[in-house]
Amino acid sequence: CTTDTNFPLQLWDQLAIQACITLNLIRTSRIDTSKSAYHQLNGQRYDWNKHPMAPPGTRAVLLIDPITRSSWGTRGIDAWYIGPCFDHYRNCKFLVPATMAYRTTASFELYPQHCSLPQLTPPQHAQEVCTELVGSIQQLTRPHKNKMLKQMLKAYQQLTDTNPAAVQRVDDPLTSKGGTPLQRVTNTPIVTTSTNPTAPTTHKATKRTHGRNTRNNKANTVPAIINPDKNLQPLGLGLPPLRRSMRNSPKQSSTAPIHAELHEPKGATNRIPIYTPSIVSMHAVNHITDQVYYQDKMDPWTPRSFLASSPSQIENNLNVDIEHFCAPVVHPVTGETITSYKRLASDPATRDIWRTGFGKEWGRMAQGDNKTKEEGTNSIFVMSHEQIEKVTKEGRTFTYARIVVDFRPQKKDPNRVRLTAGGNLIKYPGELTTRTADLTTSKCVWNSVLSTKDARFMGIDIKNFYLGTPLERFEYMKLDIRIFPQHVIDQYSLLEHVKNGFVHVEIRRAIYGLPQAGILANQQLRERLAPFGYYEVAHTPGLWRHVTKPVQFSLVVDDFGVKYVGEEHVRHLIQ
Repeated sequence: CTTDTNFPLQLWDQLAIQACITLNLIRTSRIDTSKSAYHQLNGQRYDWNKHPMAPPGTRAVLLIDPITRSSWGTRGIDAWYIGPCFDHYRNCKFLVPATMAYRTTASFELYPQHCSLPQLTPPQHAQEVCTELVGSIQQLTRPHKNKMLKQMLKAYQQLTDTNPAAVQRVDDPLTSKGGTPLQRVTNTPIVTTSTNPTAPTTHKATKRTHGRNTRNNKANTVPAIINPDKNLQPLGLGLPPLRRSMRNSPKQSSTAPIHAELHEPKGATNRIPIYTPSIVSMHAVNHITDQVYYQDKMDPWTPRSFLASSPSQIENNLNVDIEHFCAPVVHPVTGETITSYKRLASDPATRDIWRTGFGKEWGRMAQGDNKTKEEGTNSIFVMSHEQIEKVTKEGRTFTYARIVVDFRPQKKDPNRVRLTAGGNLIKYPGELTTRTADLTTSKCVWNSVLSTKDARFMGIDIKNFYLGTPLERFEYMKLDIRIFPQHVIDQYSLLEHVKNGFVHVEIRRAIYGLPQAGILANQQLRERLAPFGYYEVAHTPGLWRHVTKPVQFSLVVDDFGVKYVGEEHVRHLIQ
């Protein structure tokens, strides 16, 4: 009944906190009738100075900080009052419809619909100021009191002066023809009916009150841009005519036929027509950068050259087809993009390569692979029928396995297969939150390197950071027997352990996909670095320091951004 008529009804639950506080303030305690129910429950009276409250669901305008406010943007943003914020002094909680997020602030203006905010009249305000001023003067020492009384006497004489200085008036200037000056401000526009008038879209579409022809005076229109004449000699100095860059010219486009379905952008642009899905490797980005930087001025290179070239014309196979960079795995015969391991393992053209790759990945996580000589990490163990029945009776869940394939030409083994566990079915009872550095912390470390004398920066990546960490609570996973290559079936005698067409494994060390892999790896890192004097800053997640050495680093997942002064100190961290 007290909310605004336009207040979103789905936010009724957010008003329950203030409603409970109000009811407890009104009701008396049954234990002690001299106290309110709120006082009895919380042990103290409600402090209105610390946590002011307003009518629930009141419309408000929040101040936008000048640092984050755009040029010529609105100084406030519409919001709805939700309730007091007990974690901040004299702050309230609001919902901003423009971002659909909650915001805590103390700089706001309320606009209630069903009541008027109490305001002091000028006499009342003057009386309050006078009473407060007299009380403050009585607490001053004699010298300061005499000085203040003299200043008040001088102000009193100025206020009682019967001949105030005349205010200078300036006549309106005449026009160049001597007529009446034109009205520079038009009539007030119609008040907007939007419930969010300070939103950028509403603000930009609102007509201005002046008569000048600007882009904001006419909603949704932009003044035309006049291009200079190409044959114009600038300032008559005999300089060459102005011309557009060759790479920005719409004439620089290939006429070669394209035998593929592409999502090509419209208009004169040299953006790469990327296949779907648009997964571009770093190898492709580096190649494109080199081609653009070292291009021939007479024959500029554009990304369309990927589609206009063929192996018979260009010896460098990097220019053959953009699909080799944008797709994870491309079929060598049909050119089809494939992301499924089952399809690769069943196709005669790709069967041997990718089944061998899966055997290598399985051996790395289990007890090794005899075919590729890959050493095992003992992360997973094949379970017998008795072990499967025991775990099932305990109520544990066998999650599924997901096989990810990728082609990395820059790696030693380009055909990469990764076995991951379905983390959505794993119910880990412990804490899963991992403290990691944010972008602000990383920027502070970089700026500190530049501002510190003789400081250097090093990036460190720990191989298999999340893998191999011992699990306090074993997890379980099952895999279809049909995805295994024959040499793995023979080495591990999987046919003896198959149950209902699946091979069940026990996960004893962290693998990809486990939700607890991050927190366990972080805890292991703490245990290993603590004896050598490294610690994480208490109030800055992801920032690590040494107790005595001039070295610190920010940790994001498994990437270390290290700032150090002296090579011997960073070697101490690495070793």
